[in-house]
Amino acid sequence: MARVFINFDNEDLPIAEALADALRSEGLDAPFEEYLTFANEALDATLAERIESDLQTADCVLTIWSSHSVRSEWVLAEAEVGAKRGVLVQVCVGEAAPPSDFGQSPSVRIDAAKADLAPAVAAARLMALGLVARRDVPIMKTLQVRKPLAAAAEPLAKRAFISYASRNEDLAIQLVEALEKAGCGCWISFRDVDPGADYRASIAHAIEACSFLVLVYSDHANTSFDIATELLLARKRGKGRFVLKTDGSAPAGPVEYELATVQWIDCQGDFAAGADKMAQRARLLP
Repeated sequence: MARVFINFDNEDLPIAEALADALRSEGLDAPFEEYLTFANEALDATLAERIESDLQTADCVLTIWSSHSVRSEWVLAEAEVGAKRGVLVQVCVGEAAPPSDFGQSPSVRIDAAKADLAPAVAAARLMALGLVARRDVPIMKTLQVRKPLAAAAEPLAKRAFISYASRNEDLAIQLVEALEKAGCGCWISFRDVDPGADYRASIAHAIEACSFLVLVYSDHANTSFDIATELLLARKRGKGRFVLKTDGSAPAGPVEYELATVQWIDCQGDFAAGADKMAQRARLLP
């Protein structure tokens, strides 16, 4: 029986369950219940081996992209395995878009509110029943453990909102460390969104409360709906916006519009120097 590995963030469980049921009704094997507790935490060795095996043997890796999953390093890593094996099918929920790294893999868009899963099921079925050449891509070599942020000696007022694409999280952490070392408290989503809180409401509240926004810019930012929204919210609230440019790509789409009049700090080749320059500037900001 052809097998589909459903790759999703726990916040998207209802969609994953519905897709699994629909795929099973088409005669496909779509197990996923055993992975429900797996979300950015240390892996049990047995579970890690099961994930490794399923990713390498699945006829289709069906990745659900949402505002939650595009920020998950685990979802990104599993999607990367599917893409390298040539068996990735991407399901975009609402306005979410696949990260730019996966632009060559097939994708479909669904409206979760209308519960119309037919395009996703059809795409996964075609992939799973096809003859696909496979390559071994060890998932445990791909997964990276998130680097923890050290706690400040004493609580700092969160003045800087840090905007970044999930693929640039290491650079975002480096920026937070530089700013907080200089006495400028930061708000960064993976650390400061309370468990169970409404993610988008938390973002809007944080931008309102912070004094300015700093974007860690790379080409990945151009495909991020969340980054474009964060830049827009900051502009509408009259917040200062700063950009640390990490590569030579040009802004595109909504991000290009929002960055048309924003000052850049060029960090290409030396991000640490750019982060320090932003920290110095932050000392002069209200």
